[in-house]
Amino acid sequence: MKSSTLPGTILSGLDSHGWFSLFRRGALILLVSGLLGLSVNALSPRGLPLLGTVPVRESDGIARIGLPEAWELHQARKGVFVDARSEEDYRSGHIRGAILLDQESFETSISAFQELVPLDTLLVAYCSGEGCGSSSEVAQLLKEAGYRNLRVFSGGWEEWSKGGYPVEGERPRERGVTRDQDPEENRDLLR
Repeated sequence: MKSSTLPGTILSGLDSHGWFSLFRRGALILLVSGLLGLSVNALSPRGLPLLGTVPVRESDGIARIGLPEAWELHQARKGVFVDARSEEDYRSGHIRGAILLDQESFETSISAFQELVPLDTLLVAYCSGEGCGSSSEVAQLLKEAGYRNLRVFSGGWEEWSKGGYPVEGERPRERGVTRDQDPEENRDLLR
């Protein structure tokens, strides 16, 4: 009865020509799979660009925006910022002019919010930062309540405050940040 051949002994029996052939086949497989992946990405409506920045993604029809667009909207007063964090976080500091509308108190607060903010108003929801999902959840609840002009500011409070943009609340005042300062003036105060 013959003993079965182990894979290690098969590989050790390859000469230099055999190794080269094996390497060539492996490289060909990697090349073909890479080209296939690039082709699928290029044909996909959700494909990522190979060069440049990643585009703003939409989640359930709600666009995600970055800091430059959030600042532009805030500066032009083209929308209402909605803080989706807890009341404690909101009181500690928030984007200047933002309205607190967190997920926990949404059901009890939405009626008063709707009295103040018409349904066609541009709303920019934000929470703590990139890893926080509260802003997306509150934006979805706002959509279900009839609001259609919604954005989610992905960088949230973390990116806004670190960038030195206008803020309100207990902690920012303690550090000397004022409501009307330009982001460039606030930058050093927040470090």
